[in-house]
Parts: sequence; structure tokens; C-alpha cells
Amino acid sequence: MEKQEFELHAVRMLRQAGGLDHGSELQLGSDPPDVIAKIGEMRIGIEVRRLFNDERRSGSPSRQRHSTCQAVVDSAAKLHCQVSSQSIHVSVHFCKGVVIPSSRKDVIAKMLVDLVSRLSLQVGEPFHLRSEDYWGPHWPEEILFVSGGLLEGVDPPFWGLSDSAWVGETTNELIQSALRTKEPDLPRWRNEVCEAWILMVLDGSVESSMLRIHEEISAVEYFSCFDHAFVMEFSGMTVKKLSLTPLVKPV
Repeated sequence: MEKQEFELHAVRMLRQAGGLDHGSELQLGSDPPDVIAKIGEMRIGIEVRRLFNDERRSGSPSRQRHSTCQAVVDSAAKLHCQVSSQSIHVSVHFCKGVVIPSSRKDVIAKMLVDLVSRLSLQVGEPFHLRSEDYWGPHWPEEILFVSGGLLEGVDPPFWGLSDSAWVGETTNELIQSALRTKEPDLPRWRNEVCEAWILMVLDGSVESSMLRIHEEISAVEYFSCFDHAFVMEFSGMTVKKLSLTPLVKPV
């Protein structure tokens, strides 16, 4: 999704969730602000900011771990296809924060295939292999659990990487930092609008960047010169309005 289209869509979701008057008219702003909301004679400038699990983005430790784990799963799928023609679906759940050296990738893949290959399954029967039940020399310590099931047909085995280990939570530091990045441009445009808002969206476009809102967010006082600030899940299902304390009074 193009940047402007994403920003406009995000504010529409905020409006739908009740964070903005349902009768407001939306249009693209001059960047900044990204979006202008008109409610009668009132003009609200809204900046949209994406929040990532790891703000360093590409090359971050989180994404490097994700890439390594994906390589393990891909290797397991290739090995399993060599020994089985059953249409079995396998989801691998790695331990949170796991670090896997290159020398371990193929070892883990082989151990996983050996574990799944030993199962005697009926079509439609699910399985769930947990580390606490199988812990020992044949269980890779990097794996939390393995789940899946046997389907009808003779399609090759399918292996997937569960994203559950990559879903993190927002932190007060992450949100405060995101507010701070939008502050420098605020004096240039806030006089053009009646109020200046910021909408921070938890980005879900990449598995390793997924976030959920932490529980204490509503009890924290954040520092910002925006009039209102919101944090919204990527789906738009959950929106939290933040409590703000201005660092300085807006000009």
C-alpha cells in the first residue's frame, strides 16, 4: 500500500473505531500533516506514524532471527519431502529470542523431521509436540513446540513458521520515542489547524515486526505537544487514546 493511501486508510479506521467524529471529512494533508479531518469549521491535522517491533528495521536482530528460523523450517520441509508423500501440515514454534548459529540449522531441521516422521496419524488427526513432553537428546532445545495435522491427499508435506514468537508488545519507551520523532515538524503546521493529532499504527505487514498494545498504556503519562495521540492495532480493532503532558506550551 502506498504511503498516502495507508495514512488515509489508517485515519478512516480510527474514525470507524470511534476515535474521530463519524461525520468528519478526510483529505490528504500537505505532509505534514498527513491527513486533514474537517468537522464543520474545525480542521484537525493528523500525523500517522507506524510502529515496528524493532525500529532499526532491516538488519535488526529480530529480523535476523526470523530469517534464520525460516531457513530451518525450509530445510525441514525439503528433508521431509524426500521421505514422505503424506499431506501433512507442520507449524514450528521457536523459543522466544532464540539465537541459532549456522552450524545448528540443518541439525535442528533433521531432528524435527525425525520427530514428525515417527508419528502415526489418521487423516484429520491433529498433533501437538511440546518441549516439556519430549525434552531430551532427540528434542532441539531451540523449539518450544511443533503442531499440525494430517490431511487427505498425497501432496508434499508443508512446513510453516509460526509467528507467535515474533509478536511483541509495545513499550513506553517505544511510544515516547515515536512521539518524539514527530515533534520537530509540529511548529511548522499546527497554526494551520485547530488541533494537531498523531495516530501511531502497530505495523503488521511483516511477521517479525508484529506488535500488540501493552496493558499499562492507559495508565502512563506521555510527553508531547500534540493535542491528542492514539495507538491503534494494524487491524483497527483496538484503539487506545494516550494521556499527554506537554513539554512546552504550543506556540
